[in-house]
Amino acid sequence: MIKIYRCSLLIMLVLHGLWFFVPWMDREALDAMYWSGFGAKLDIRVIFYTIMITAWLYFPVYIALFFFSRIARSLHVLLIVTAPLLSLSYGMHVVSPVEMMFLNLMGPLDGIIIAIGFFTSVSTRFGKW
Repeated sequence: MIKIYRCSLLIMLVLHGLWFFVPWMDREALDAMYWSGFGAKLDIRVIFYTIMITAWLYFPVYIALFFFSRIARSLHVLLIVTAPLLSLSYGMHVVSPVEMMFLNLMGPLDGIIIAIGFFTSVSTRFGKW
C-alpha cells in the first residue's frame, strides 16, 4: 500500500509540474484567456495571487506527504477543501483541453492520496510532524 501511496504522490508531482510549467496553449487559447476572471467577485490580482499561492503550496505538501508528515496530510485536506470554495469567487475561467485533462486526472488522485493516507495501514506511518 505504501508503494501505491508514494506512486500516487509522484504522479501528482509530475502532473502539477506539467500543468504549471509546460506551455500548452496555442494562440486561440491565449486569446480566450482574456475572458478569464470575467464576472469575478474579487479583484483579478487577488485571484491571480491566491491561485499562485495555492498552486505553489501543493509541491511542498506532496513532498512532505511522501515522507509521511502529519501536518502535510492535514494541509493537503485543507487545500482540497478550500480550492473549490475559493473558485466560486473567481468568475469565468477559460481552460484548454490539455489543462482540463490534467485537472481531471488530479482530482481522483487527490482522493486516492487522502483515502490511503487516512483509512489504510499507511495512516500509522504518519508521525508527530
